[in-house]
Amino acid sequence: MGISYGKTCRIVALSIALAAFMAGCSRQERVDSPEFGPYWDEQDGNAPVPQREIRSYPMTSAEKKAFERKSELDKKLDPWMEQEVKRVFLKYARDRKSTIQAFMRNSTPYLANSKAVFRRMGLPEDLAYLAFLESGYNPLAVSRSRAVGMWQFISSTGRNYGLRQDWWVDERMDPQKSTEAAAAYLSRLYEIFHDWHLAIASYNAGEGKIGRAKDASGARRLEDIIRHNERLSYDLRLREETRLYVPRFLAIAKVVRGADELGLKPAPNDSRHPALMPAVGLTAKPATDLVEFCRRLGMTWREFLSYNPQFLRSISPANRSATEYVPRNRES
Repeated sequence: MGISYGKTCRIVALSIALAAFMAGCSRQERVDSPEFGPYWDEQDGNAPVPQREIRSYPMTSAEKKAFERKSELDKKLDPWMEQEVKRVFLKYARDRKSTIQAFMRNSTPYLANSKAVFRRMGLPEDLAYLAFLESGYNPLAVSRSRAVGMWQFISSTGRNYGLRQDWWVDERMDPQKSTEAAAAYLSRLYEIFHDWHLAIASYNAGEGKIGRAKDASGARRLEDIIRHNERLSYDLRLREETRLYVPRFLAIAKVVRGADELGLKPAPNDSRHPALMPAVGLTAKPATDLVEFCRRLGMTWREFLSYNPQFLRSISPANRSATEYVPRNRES
């Protein structure tokens, strides 16, 4: 009897899945824009940061206060790194206010939880600011290299850190699971290099690239690798994006941490960027009709997707349970 029941369940699940396919359940539209990724701050066509001079007028007292606030990741910067961070900090604080404020709006539902994930894993909570640089905290972001989600995982790295990618879901867009995967990846990178700047640069370039450049240069720190970069053979050199990645990260962290001093507030929510309430994770049974689930909770499909960008179909995976997120006040 049990065997017959199990077969019946599988047949029903497969039938539902086939019906969903025939009905043309569509994927969500991902955001494919040059705004995302480490080059978002150069869209004005200006030369890269190192070739630009800091604006002639000195730092204001508010800028100085925000810049001088230290964290575990920028306590002891050498003069070169300090100068680069200052250069980018001023660019973001003065020339990119609207972009930073849009990113702050995007981060509002996620930043506190991201910090908690890093703390729980014994990592510096300021690593949560890395998603500002990677994606502007947009779970739907897709880079020119097809990296996806807030933490911009390429397909292979995402799978290595447990993020499913199939016809049903792309967990690189799952705000919770992708953050946990990013924390695990950064933890692993720190285990390799025992240096946070090298670990963060490796998040951008890969541990193999940074490791080879480190060995070839004989350097112990990222700053020293960068100084020796032009002496390395062409295949070992760090590209500009990687050389500037850590200064950009430290700069954007300082800007967001110092938002009050700098007069920065999250951009207003609108129809494209709805305000999200604190959410709780629930378990969806195999082949759950997500549209019907939304109806029972009093949510629209669009509202559901704003909490669950990882779902690619209007039905949950037919052969396994899945995590879905709903506002706490809608929890059933």
